[in-house]
Amino acid sequence: MYDLTKQDGEIYLFASSGRGINELDAFDAAEVNAGIFALNAVRFSSFVPIGPNGRWRLQSELSYSIDRGNSLPMAYADYSSNSEQVAAALAVGIPKDDTLPGIIMEYADKGNSNDLLEKAITSVESTFKRRKWDLKNIETKSVEIIPENGYACAMVGALYLPYDQLLL
Repeated sequence: MYDLTKQDGEIYLFASSGRGINELDAFDAAEVNAGIFALNAVRFSSFVPIGPNGRWRLQSELSYSIDRGNSLPMAYADYSSNSEQVAAALAVGIPKDDTLPGIIMEYADKGNSNDLLEKAITSVESTFKRRKWDLKNIETKSVEIIPENGYACAMVGALYLPYDQLLL
């Protein structure tokens, strides 16, 4: 069992796209383009945990090689099509109170990334308002892609990298 409150780590935020001969091939291309070469994803709900030394750090650069069939938690959304533009967007709300977790909202669908990013940001703002939390800032990622001679996949994600389980 992963108990991310008992360890420290970082969360790699990414937006990626890829093309392939079918949905799975395009999904794999999007993962590879994000620097994730061999991952068994354990799907997580979307929170930035608080570890023993504070809230996990958000990263835009992958600090760990994902190339040997690792199993790690990841919150993600993806969408593929062979006929329409696809997009994905992610927004991460960070509270002013350092003792509270962050909130991650991710979406993927046909269409453009601006619409999905607006939906993700609005969802974060609504969640913070409902919880009566003060919002410090919102980090975002988004991507869109048009299929060419096959499928296109748009993907966003938050990959959880616990320091004590990484073989750096």
